[in-house]
Amino acid sequence: MSGISSTTLQCISCRKFFKRARDLKSHLTLAHDCRWVRDLRLATAPEPTPVDFRQPQADFAPAAEIQCDGNIFMVFDDDIDDIANEIPPPPPAPTPSTTLHDATHRATVEDALDEDDNIYAETIAGAGKVISIDKDVHAAYKKLTSSKADTIHAPFRDRVDYEVAQWAIEESPTQNVFTRLLAIDGVLERLGLSYNNSRSLHQTIDTLPALAPWIKRDISLDGSSEGFDLYYRDPIESLKAIYGNPALLPYMSFAPEHQYTDISKKTQRYNEMNRGDWWWETQVKLSEDGHQDATVVPIILSSDKTELSIFSGDKTAYPLYMTIGNVDKSIRRKPTYGAQMLIGYLPTTSLDGTDLTDSAARITCARIFHKALSMIFESMKIAAKDGIFLTSGDGSIRHCFPILACYVADYPEQCLVTCTRYGQTCPKCDVKHDLLGDNFKGSLRQQVDTIRRIYTADRLGTLTDTNEYLKRYGLNHITEPFFANWPHANIHTAITPDILHQLYQGLIRHILSWLKVLIGEHELDMRFK
Repeated sequence: MSGISSTTLQCISCRKFFKRARDLKSHLTLAHDCRWVRDLRLATAPEPTPVDFRQPQADFAPAAEIQCDGNIFMVFDDDIDDIANEIPPPPPAPTPSTTLHDATHRATVEDALDEDDNIYAETIAGAGKVISIDKDVHAAYKKLTSSKADTIHAPFRDRVDYEVAQWAIEESPTQNVFTRLLAIDGVLERLGLSYNNSRSLHQTIDTLPALAPWIKRDISLDGSSEGFDLYYRDPIESLKAIYGNPALLPYMSFAPEHQYTDISKKTQRYNEMNRGDWWWETQVKLSEDGHQDATVVPIILSSDKTELSIFSGDKTAYPLYMTIGNVDKSIRRKPTYGAQMLIGYLPTTSLDGTDLTDSAARITCARIFHKALSMIFESMKIAAKDGIFLTSGDGSIRHCFPILACYVADYPEQCLVTCTRYGQTCPKCDVKHDLLGDNFKGSLRQQVDTIRRIYTADRLGTLTDTNEYLKRYGLNHITEPFFANWPHANIHTAITPDILHQLYQGLIRHILSWLKVLIGEHELDMRFK
């Protein structure tokens, strides 16, 4: 029996070191930029030779036993530790033609279901192209990824180095006091700190990704003297912070891709945003506009008015969040990765105590909502039209177009966002109120039609004529919809299903109504007792 040495294994792509073969294998499965190693290994693996185990095999070599953490593992000649020494440099980038990919590129439920299938992929030439490289950012990224040090607490050396810095910032000792503390003989050596005074500490902190500062502005509607406070972060600066986060880089995609389960392309696979039709169609539109090297950055917004207190003044908050579809969904939904950022607090006024009727108050609140979003995303609309150069965590610079892709909200807020009437129609199609519960498929709404009808209603003159005209289409009179003039956006297709209310509770309600007919209410009640 042969043993394994205590030397570490190294990924030949990113040069990270790993103590165990299983850790390297997991890294090659999850790290986006290093999957080519695993892909190449599987693509060049020889076909297995049929063996008749009923006959003695004289040439069958026994497996090596490896002692690791008290357990015996079996490692054969084609195991992962051979990869670090045998795999050649990365292959050239694939052409836009159909290419073969390994299905086990990511540890998700979808891949686990078809991990033995080959996936055929199509891409668009020039999509997600790297325009240039920021040498300083690239050098910092290479230093971070090639270091053997603790990368979890980077740019700090280790946990102690990080926690001392955290203490210094939160407890706020003066700079002279902190510097004098570190100057005590033996403190730096025993703690193993990477900084020796207050100035070097702040220099290290300055290398961390920075969040955009908060901005306060006043909102007032035309013809009204009352103002409302709006707090928000610059969405472009927030986008740069998410897009340029080096921790997210291994889980980011920059170009659309169509994946099929066979070469005939009869069955398409959807498991990430860049493999959907929206991204592909948007990329084609940008190419037709002359931006063949464009990188689509799908903007995903979400908001939900939240009750902070019930018995002490009915205080509410209206947070607005933003993330991007370039990040894999398995990472995007994890708070610890910081892929979703709080970018605003919208006004929460209810206009109680005014002379407005309930209907007029609701319309006014809706206009304040859209006015606030218009002010927040003014700069992003310009970037969506002309593009903006963004730098990813490794220093790669791409010509990016931030386009509104999804808005996550419950049904009342879906109607608010799309300017449709609550309880009277669907925010995605034109189905009528009396058909909402039936198996009837309406025609999908288009943003351009919604805006045209609202602008047409503005010219009708009287408020009665305006309301009657918009009521026919299930729309509210929102004079400045925030999504107007956002290039390539369609607010109605951007609305995503409300998982709790529209799927779980909605389906359960229908199932219960069927069960009442099938087995009766008494029998149904007995099943739950």
